[in-house]
Amino acid sequence: MYFQLIASHNFEEIKPAWAKLHNSLEAPCIFYHPLFLQGTSNLLVRNRPSHMVLGYKDDNLIFGLPCTIRNRGTGGIVSYFYHPPHEGWDHLEPLDQTKDLTATRYLIRDCKKIFGWDLFVADHTTSRVAQLFELYCSTNRAFTRNSFKCPYKLLPPDSSDLTTSLSKHFRTNIRQDIKRAKDLGITFVAVRSQAEMAFSINNLIALHELRSDSTGRSSRFTAESQAYHRRLAELSVIFPGIVSIFELRLADTVIASLYGFCHHHRFYFYQCGIETGYTRLSLGNLLIYNTMSYLIDNGVRIFDFLRGTEDYKFKWTDTLFQDYFIMSSHSRCGKFYLEYDRWRRAIKRYGKKVGTMAWFSRRDH
Repeated sequence: MYFQLIASHNFEEIKPAWAKLHNSLEAPCIFYHPLFLQGTSNLLVRNRPSHMVLGYKDDNLIFGLPCTIRNRGTGGIVSYFYHPPHEGWDHLEPLDQTKDLTATRYLIRDCKKIFGWDLFVADHTTSRVAQLFELYCSTNRAFTRNSFKCPYKLLPPDSSDLTTSLSKHFRTNIRQDIKRAKDLGITFVAVRSQAEMAFSINNLIALHELRSDSTGRSSRFTAESQAYHRRLAELSVIFPGIVSIFELRLADTVIASLYGFCHHHRFYFYQCGIETGYTRLSLGNLLIYNTMSYLIDNGVRIFDFLRGTEDYKFKWTDTLFQDYFIMSSHSRCGKFYLEYDRWRRAIKRYGKKVGTMAWFSRRDH
């Protein structure tokens, strides 16, 4: 087995092999699917992956990791698991076809020898990748802390059983919302066609901004983010079935929209937008219920709420995934970067005085 590093603008050359590798895995990182990587062409250059790490065995691609490589001021090299700065990508891990993530282990252990990296950083990564970093890096060479908690719900085999796992009070509210929606003539629609997809993305963004304004928060859909997700909608022609939009409509008007991604019997709830004028029923819960029912009928087994522990998520589930942030140093230079970045993160989180003490005593996890 050997590793190779290519510039990300050469991704088109290896995209078929990358897609084959992704499809061969039982539970690959969805955000490293070609759809999402190809979509980054709409981002600013500084927000795209700079390189792709490729691993080969007998000329077959068995490992892939998009990364961002930066040269620090003192001449050291830092490599990061790639994720766009404005997007909520979770559960990041390399595409690794080898048994027990052997290729990932080799890269973590020998990244200085192979590519000259002084510091290796993985954010929003999974527990099994975090364990590999801790296994191959001693305590003074690595720093690990919890990143986001991501609630998820195991869906029942039959949609008729969906409400049985809910609390009695919440189940009653859902049933009342279903009845009120029916009386008002509100319908549920799963958007499937490419023509509708482009229109529905715009509806989603508008509703999300409306909802954000009503709560006094800034919309997460920046101009760059909007361009990125519109690009994903365009690419859904090439990669059908992943980009998913579900809507509640009153006559011809979309009053609620839920946006996410479906892959390998798992749905990732990414964002939503809701009309604020409907106070007699919970459009959000009604939309999630209808979406879950639809997904169950189409073979989906996990509904992943992704990052964040908002109260509404725990009306549906009490289980969650824990993601991690990890830095591992592989040289004296890398050790300096690790400690400096730890200190900066600590003072940002706790303030200068408390943060410095937390960093010094290694209580900044």
